[in-house]
Order: sequence, then structure tokens, then C-alpha cells
Amino acid sequence: MPKALREAITETLWENVKSYDLAEVRVPGLDPQREGEDPHYSKRAYKSATT
Repeated sequence: MPKALREAITETLWENVKSYDLAEVRVPGLDPQREGEDPHYSKRAYKSATT
């Protein structure tokens, strides 16, 4: 997936999804939450790290 597309998805999720719901969001091409990752810490960092 192109970096610009990943960043656009990340920003959209960051702006529109609560952190406690983020791990349940499934985006084709992006990995699901991994053990030890915490979307409550930083949603933007969490989604960026899972790409």
C-alpha cells in the first residue's frame, strides 16, 4: 500500500474513531492490533505502526 494512502487512512481514523474502538476497525491492507500495542496511548502512532 502506498505511504500516502496509509497516511490518509491513519489521519481519517485518528479524526473519526474513538481510541477504544480503534482495535476493532479492520482496514484491508493494514495489520490488526498486535499483542502489547495500545491504541489508547496514541491512535495516530498505533495505526501508523500497524501499517
